[in-house]
Amino acid sequence: MFWALLKVTGEVGHFGRFSEKNSNTLGLGCYYLVGRIYIVEPILHLKMGIDQYFAAKDQVERISATIDQAIAKMAYTLSAHTNSDGLADHRKLKGEASRRELADKIEGILFEYAKDLTKSTLNPSNPEDFMRLSSSTYGLFGFSKKNFLKYLDQDEDHASSFAFFQYMTQRTVYGYMRSKRAGLPKLQLSEADIGPAVQNMKIEDRVHINRLKIDDLAELLDEWRAKEAIGRDFLRGKDYAVKNPQGLIVPEGNRIIVPVRGTPRGNGGH
Repeated sequence: MFWALLKVTGEVGHFGRFSEKNSNTLGLGCYYLVGRIYIVEPILHLKMGIDQYFAAKDQVERISATIDQAIAKMAYTLSAHTNSDGLADHRKLKGEASRRELADKIEGILFEYAKDLTKSTLNPSNPEDFMRLSSSTYGLFGFSKKNFLKYLDQDEDHASSFAFFQYMTQRTVYGYMRSKRAGLPKLQLSEADIGPAVQNMKIEDRVHINRLKIDDLAELLDEWRAKEAIGRDFLRGKDYAVKNPQGLIVPEGNRIIVPVRGTPRGNGGH
């Protein structure tokens, strides 16, 4: 089996390396500014980097989905705040007190989800804890209360849940943080995993193992897990494929022979 159930056990270490308490622990970093990472302990014993890759990928996907839920909750909070008698009333965003009240609610949601995701006991009422929690929150979401107030300054007359979601996901570093998280599981793989993975997927005769890189292995594993097979279409154009669906490709040293369309294979073009 290639994946395992996980439980989050705490915060430790620094982004950029995977701190391991023992052979069964798995680190998931958020962002280098945060200075903290999650330690995820597999419930099942994991021995291979492949197992750890899938476990890490599952955990990252769950974290990203939870963050999206938090943003949806913030968007709903914005709509509820500007609602008057069942209709949108953006005049509520004109007053400084009202804007601050809404921004505090948004920050409260950010902190709530950040603490849940990191299993943190930080108290935002404590100045030092507030700074640490703010850093963790920014590392997860890619935006802060300050970004939200900037959004209101720019779009107070047309603020809506949809516009808020667009702004936060497209005009902050939210996308960058999400991309950084998505790449973290590959750090669980090593070149030693390539051979066993290729054998397990039964594609020894379809790929050149010595051409495979970690990024290639990760995309092969994702495809195999999704479809339980590596199809010809997936290998199209891959430089590590033994046979390429674009034509019969026969590696001969560093030379590749591709038949010209319409030319009999026995008399192939070069």
